[in-house]
Amino acid sequence: MKDETIFRIKAAVYAVLLLLVIGTLYTIFQTPASALEMLIRGAALFGFISLFVAIISSEYMMEVRKIFGKPFLRIHHLFGAIGLALILTHATSFAINVGSLSPFSVVLSPLETFLELAGRPALYLFIIGALAGIYRSKIKSGWRYIHLVNYVAFLFALIHGLLIGTDLTFTNPLGVIFILMGLVVVYVFISKRLKNR
Repeated sequence: MKDETIFRIKAAVYAVLLLLVIGTLYTIFQTPASALEMLIRGAALFGFISLFVAIISSEYMMEVRKIFGKPFLRIHHLFGAIGLALILTHATSFAINVGSLSPFSVVLSPLETFLELAGRPALYLFIIGALAGIYRSKIKSGWRYIHLVNYVAFLFALIHGLLIGTDLTFTNPLGVIFILMGLVVVYVFISKRLKNR
């Protein structure tokens, strides 16, 4: 890959991330609230973005290494750790705000409620996925299959945000961008596995 091409790809990636950050902050401040409520919303949105980068980077290991010149795992783990910390902050802050531990309890039925609160199982699935990566040397070949729960968790988090999130809808610009991010994750997951057959 030529240096000029690498530079352009780098610039494009940084530009997209910067626009995402600016767009997210703009959307959050369109609906002012208390500091705690702003933290809840910001942690959720930026956690989602960080986990998106972590998931996509895991599917393009060689490309990440060539373009950014850093070991793949450093980038993947950095965004994964930031994302997990932020969604934990989201859940914990929300629990403090409502004065209850209910945000940590999974509700399985009815289906509508399960989907609205899908962020709850998503949190646990992200933790399981992270632990599988951390202890991959002990789990050996099976860790990759466990790690795939991150994809399910990502879609659960997206559904949760769209259905009951303050800043996401199916029609507002940020909501549409997040939906596109979800579609990208699904496309990358399917296409990569079809190629590996």
